[in-house]
Parts: sequence; C-alpha cells; structure tokens
Amino acid sequence: MTSAQMDDLQYPYDRITLRAHSQHIDHILAPSQRRQPVWILAGKEGIGKSTAAFYLAARLLSQQSDPLFGDDTSAMIGDASEAIAALIRAGSHPDFKYIHARGDTGSKAISTDQVREMSSFLAMTPSMSQWRVVIIDALDDININGANAMLKTLEEPPKNSMILLISHATGSILPTIRSRSRMLRMNTLNAQDTRDIIAMLYPDIEPDWLAIMVSIADGAPGRAVMMAETGCVDIYAESLTLFCQNTPDLLAVEHLANQWGLGGVRNRGRRHMAYVLFDRLLAKAVRTGQSSVTGSSVPLEQSALDHIRQRCTQIKLAEYHHQFLSEWREAEGLNLAMMPVMMRLFRALT
Repeated sequence: MTSAQMDDLQYPYDRITLRAHSQHIDHILAPSQRRQPVWILAGKEGIGKSTAAFYLAARLLSQQSDPLFGDDTSAMIGDASEAIAALIRAGSHPDFKYIHARGDTGSKAISTDQVREMSSFLAMTPSMSQWRVVIIDALDDININGANAMLKTLEEPPKNSMILLISHATGSILPTIRSRSRMLRMNTLNAQDTRDIIAMLYPDIEPDWLAIMVSIADGAPGRAVMMAETGCVDIYAESLTLFCQNTPDLLAVEHLANQWGLGGVRNRGRRHMAYVLFDRLLAKAVRTGQSSVTGSSVPLEQSALDHIRQRCTQIKLAEYHHQFLSEWREAEGLNLAMMPVMMRLFRALT
C-alpha cells in the first residue's frame, strides 16, 4: 500500500485486517520488545502487512503502546494517533520514511540510492517524537547491491529507531539480513474475513464473482483488489472457460495469451497476477491427483482443473508448472515479451 492509497485508514476493512494481525502489532509495541529495532513482517502478498506496518508506525510515533483493540474487539485504533497517522498518510511526518519501488520511473526495484537514504534519515535526531520509523516495502524489490547497502544500518541502528521490512517471499531473504532482524510470520486471513473485506470493497459484486474472488484471494484480500484493478477477474474466467472446451478456438487462445502478456509498466500488475493465478492453478492441478487434496470450491475453476487433468498427466503438469514459472521470471526480469510465455502455457493446457 503506497502513501497515495492511504487516503483513509479508518475503513471498516482495515479494522478487520488489523484485528487479524493485532497480536503481532501489540507484540512489537510491547515495552519488552523496544530493544529490537529491526523487524521483518513476512507473509503472503495481500494479507495486510503494509496496513499493519503503517498503523504500527502511527502508534509508535504517537507514543501509544496499549493493546490495539483491548477488551473491545470492535474498537478502532486510538484517536490520539490520528493526527500522526494523517501526517504519515501525507508523507509529511519528519520522523517517518516509506521506501518503496517507484513505479512511475519504470523500475520494478528499490534503488540502492533509496536504501542509502535510510541511513542518513535515521542518523538525524527525531523532531516530533522520541522515535524514527522506516518502512521498506518490500525486501523482494531490493537487489543484492541494495541489500548490502543496508547491512551496516541493520547491524547498528541508531537508538530509538525502528525499521520494518516487509517480505512476501522469505526464501529470498539474505542470511545477513535475516540474522540482523527479528521475523514475524503473519498469517493469511480466514475465509469469512476475506469475504467480508471483498464485499465491503465491492458492494455491488455478484455472488458468483464474490465466490471466485474469495477463492482466488486465498486469505489475501489484496490479491482480489489487484485482480479487480487490473481487469483480471473477467480474463481469468474466460481462461477457465477456454480450458473447459474440448476443441478451443486458436484465435481465442491467442487473444487471451495476449491479454495476459500485455507489455509496459502500466500492465505490470496484470502480468504479476498471471504469475500468481496460473502458479496457483497449476499447483492445484498437480496436487489434486492426490486423494487427500481437494480441488477448488469454485465450480468453473474445478471444471477447468478436471479438463486439464484429463489432458495432461501429473508429471507433465509438474513440468509445465516449472517451465511457466521459470520463463515468466526470465521474461519479466529481462523485460522480454510475455505473450509467448502465456501462449506456450495455453497450448500445453488445451
């Protein structure tokens, strides 16, 4: 979640997200934990790690350490920190810094210069509170040079500073960063909370589409938001329908592959969702061959899985899965055309 998206932190769905992560937030704010200045907030993308980090920063900078909800689980964050939260939302709080990939420049990564800004920022004396807080969103967007540039700061952070590192894929975290940090693994939301958030965000959504988005979100409502914002819900439904056909139209296959593989910075979100959705679909197709594993709760998706498994053996599906992930990462990393990658996948599955 970028600062521009934080126009109102009092949304009801934020309350649901924060309730799900309240134990982690309270744990970091506990006086006994203040000596630990570097935290990794780890978990699936879209579960609300950024939301939790921003709230945590607002509470810390406003000197609030009481439990987030206390005995009243319907209560929201304390009013005393709202003025601080407003400054954070506007990017105007002098003791807060948010470091993230600047998509408007065309870069997918956090630059080394951005990482170095953290050191000079933390070296200054706090001006409005006793603390300085940095959020890096996300570690996954920092290359090896940027990661090395932050090691000195992580090893010896200034007094009364806190660095919150958001991570979507803990397997890629360098051991040197992990050893200098404390990791909190944040859970996905339960199905009801996920459904409630999506229904609040899209009150006019049809029940069938809501079921599809809840299933695909898989406990990460942010994934459903990205799907809606990038137009992926309809395209995914069309793709599933295509997989259910015995003799799919080659022009339709090419059209859908092109829709998923649109190039340019503006379509990066859609390409990312292609990676997420087809990684998920192929993994389900491979695993549903095991008697102990269930398929999909969405009828259209389950039908597509059934047809795919009729065409492809489990071994072949595993090969297609590995090939797709490898080709996608290579194409996106080298700014190559994604349409051929999607076309090969669609031809394999149809």
